Amino acid sequence: MSSDAKRKNHYTKKKLEKALHFANVLKINEEKCALIARLFVYETHDYTTMLYHTQRNFEIQDVCLTLGSQELIY
Repeated sequence: MSSDAKRKNHYTKKKLEKALHFANVLKINEEKCALIARLFVYETHDYTTMLYHTQRNFEIQDVCLTLGSQELIY
């Protein structure tokens, strides 16, 4: 079992809020991006818009979205 699978049930809105408030840089993949969208009830499926709101709401300096072997959005 991967470490991601073990952690899957430990992500809560409260824990993520706390972590995001401390973050200066956020590096995130598509799966975690979808999780944040669900937990924080973002009304968009557009990664750029969703990450913009996350960056603004939590005052995160830099955000990087990894899309597997496809590309990277910074």
